[in-house]
Amino acid sequence: MKLGCELFTRTSKGILLTSSGHFLYDKIIPVYNEIIELEKELISNHKLNVISEEKRLELNIGTDIFHYAHLLPIAKARFFNEENVNFSLEVSTSQDISQMLRENIYQVFFSQRVLPKEHGIIHRKLSDEFMMIALQDDMYRDDMSQEDIISSYPLVQYPRQNISSVVDELTNYLISRKLNPIRITLPNVNDHLSIINQGGAIGILPSSVKKLINMHNYNIKLIPFVHKGEKLKVKSNAYYLCDNKDVFEENILPLLGDSHL
Repeated sequence: MKLGCELFTRTSKGILLTSSGHFLYDKIIPVYNEIIELEKELISNHKLNVISEEKRLELNIGTDIFHYAHLLPIAKARFFNEENVNFSLEVSTSQDISQMLRENIYQVFFSQRVLPKEHGIIHRKLSDEFMMIALQDDMYRDDMSQEDIISSYPLVQYPRQNISSVVDELTNYLISRKLNPIRITLPNVNDHLSIINQGGAIGILPSSVKKLINMHNYNIKLIPFVHKGEKLKVKSNAYYLCDNKDVFEENILPLLGDSHL
């Protein structure tokens, strides 16, 4: 079993940090310590659920325990340049994620904290704001309506402005209908794209992620969200804001039904 790839390596002198590990160690010592302790538990007990609730602090990161490379794009975010940031690691195995995708379980991704972005992407208000849906090329079928696509595959979402109010609205909606979707907290768009690229998932994302898709050669394309029967025009910096929450309530919430959860 290969553990700790990308962050540290085993040698005759014990575990040593890689170059990526040195970078992470300088920025996020608490996570490094948790990974070491988690690895010890895995080796001795072969158990995955080993992080106690008291160790989970302000930010939960869902990741594949067998591939720590997922942490690299997160650690490079300017968010980690802030001082006194508390966070911890929440484990989801690749098998767990694959099982959820195969079973067509909705995954709603939210983060309570907005990460710093390039100036203007989040705060720029467009005259025709809309939502984007990203999906794999080989998932796309011309004979499927967009509503069928949304309701048939797991849904991933990227953190956005004023997300806490949207979380509250969605939570109340799900409770009132006795729905219990699986929720995974991930603050980084690269992780969303990685999951979508692996197949069986769609996402609500800003069209500005196209450059990331091209950079990583992901097999993903973006299609515009259909609002009131009209396919909205794609623009470069698109984001779902609270100003158009009626679009969210009218087009997305009704699709989170019992038959797909």
